[in-house]
Amino acid sequence: MIELEVRFNTENILNALDKLEMNVENAGPEIVDRTLWELRDACMLICPSPTSTHYQTNSSGTLRDSHEITHIDRLSGMVKPTAFYAVFVHMGTLYIPARPWLDLAASQAEASINAWIHNKLQEIVNQSSA
Repeated sequence: MIELEVRFNTENILNALDKLEMNVENAGPEIVDRTLWELRDACMLICPSPTSTHYQTNSSGTLRDSHEITHIDRLSGMVKPTAFYAVFVHMGTLYIPARPWLDLAASQAEASINAWIHNKLQEIVNQSSA
């Protein structure tokens, strides 16, 4: 009879997992910042304005330029327009049709954001296993 004994050094595996967890946690703020900037750029590109790729208007561009990034905590934040009339443009009124650029910007930016996050996580895994 032939016997084969396999032993794993679980200490090395657990150390690598701890290192991976720490590296992912440390990268969290960078991932959040990059995501917020990508979303902000997409919002400004699509927002109704003279330079919009989707809703061109003869406006001054004030709404487009009012998008700001707000950090809620270390791992979350938001992009929002600060122009007081943004909600009326986005949602529409009785007299003005809705131009929901925020939803459109988020969906258009999603693929590039996900690709960047995937690459960043792959980089972290490679660093953690080295």
